[in-house]
Amino acid sequence: MSDVLIPNEQLLIGTFLVLENAQSIFDQSKLLYNEKKFQGAISLATIVIEESLKGIELIWRFKRNDNLSKEDWKKLTSHKHKLTHVRENAAKIMETASKEEEIDTLKELEDQGFPIPKISREKIIENTRRRAHIHSRFQDLRQKCFYVDWNESESQWGIFSELTESRQDSLAFFVIGEAETELELLYFFVEKVVNTLRKNGITAAVPYPKYMEYRTPDQFESIKKFNKETPKLDQVKFNQGYAVMQKIISLGTLENVSFGIFSDTMGKYLKIVQKQEFEEWFPHPLVKALMIALQKARDEGEDGKKYAGVSGDADLTPDQKPRIVFFVGVGLKSGIFTVETIASLGREKDPFSSDVVEKILRTEIIIERQQGKDITIPIFIESLSTIGIKSKMIRMEEISDAIRYTKQQLTEGKIQGIKPLIMEELRNLKGIEEWDKLNPNTRALIASTYGHVKHAGYNFYITPSPAIEKWKARIMIMQAIDPKFLETV
Repeated sequence: MSDVLIPNEQLLIGTFLVLENAQSIFDQSKLLYNEKKFQGAISLATIVIEESLKGIELIWRFKRNDNLSKEDWKKLTSHKHKLTHVRENAAKIMETASKEEEIDTLKELEDQGFPIPKISREKIIENTRRRAHIHSRFQDLRQKCFYVDWNESESQWGIFSELTESRQDSLAFFVIGEAETELELLYFFVEKVVNTLRKNGITAAVPYPKYMEYRTPDQFESIKKFNKETPKLDQVKFNQGYAVMQKIISLGTLENVSFGIFSDTMGKYLKIVQKQEFEEWFPHPLVKALMIALQKARDEGEDGKKYAGVSGDADLTPDQKPRIVFFVGVGLKSGIFTVETIASLGREKDPFSSDVVEKILRTEIIIERQQGKDITIPIFIESLSTIGIKSKMIRMEEISDAIRYTKQQLTEGKIQGIKPLIMEELRNLKGIEEWDKLNPNTRALIASTYGHVKHAGYNFYITPSPAIEKWKARIMIMQAIDPKFLETV
């Protein structure tokens, strides 16, 4: 008995029907967007993407003279398959292509009128996979638009309208833009196949393209759409929507996870970071590693398997080298995600205790009140106070006295065990006019030495500054929480 469900000659008919359906839904999505009904516009746009990618797969199979089996059709009715298969398949083809095949493909695309950016094949593959990853989350996004859900980690109901109107607008603009791109690709592939048929003598009228003669790719109607210029403001709005989508994906990994004793703290943390703009959100390496591990667990979803995530803070440091690197291990059992291991990289066998993790999260609730790479000193002092660390900033008008006192202590031999470089700098220091040129460790020594005598009762003394970089604040917090942490920095 044949396994053929849809014979090859029916695939072209099906493609035309898919094209008509996708265009109709796209028009409705645009109409809703123009009326500022973003929730409905996004939902319909995600369906356009699925339909367009399904149409592309149908037209490819028709071109290869394939039939469609029951198993093939079952895959094509899967949301995830439709949203990712075309892009993933394209990435695999690019990975296995020879240099000659790559050159021939690029030349063919240029001859057809496609503008080819001057980037490496590796970068194109990376971008293709990133886009497939984004697309794989559009079904989840559609569900967020349609349903009210219970968010276990936040212990509250989640609804799409929680997003501000401006974020809804940007997100809808981005998703509709992606839908339009996929729809235009479908038009192109249909036009290309029809022209191949016409070149071979088949001239029957078809729904698209309407013209009857054979045309070369550079004369295709669909090519004109690809070569249109995008206004700068539209590109900015598209990028903003992309950032909103990225954050939804990132935070989505933390939803409905069993955090156990951290549930209450994690819920408070999520409420704070929900307000952060994605491009100004620089989460702690612990949180990033956790999201990576959970993303792997959700993507693969193999029960009984363990998944790992590793991340650092290189996005914040001046030399782009990480100072803190975290390892997180996640388990999946009976459909429940559990966080099993949190440790510094290289110390996976000596994981942080639940008390340490709890303290890190409590400080992050305070730190994440401020967007960007820096926090003000009052915010830093407050974050330290949540873990029982009393800290004080030495005022600038005290620095002259602090320098004199510290130099005196050094001369009397009361300061021991400091690095020779710091000792030399301190001995040669003439006064406050050289303060800004000092090594940060030298400034910290002066503040601490003076502070312990003049402002007794504090655990931490901070040099005068309006703000501190988040990566520095996090290192100081880690050292305060876990003295052994210095071994892994």
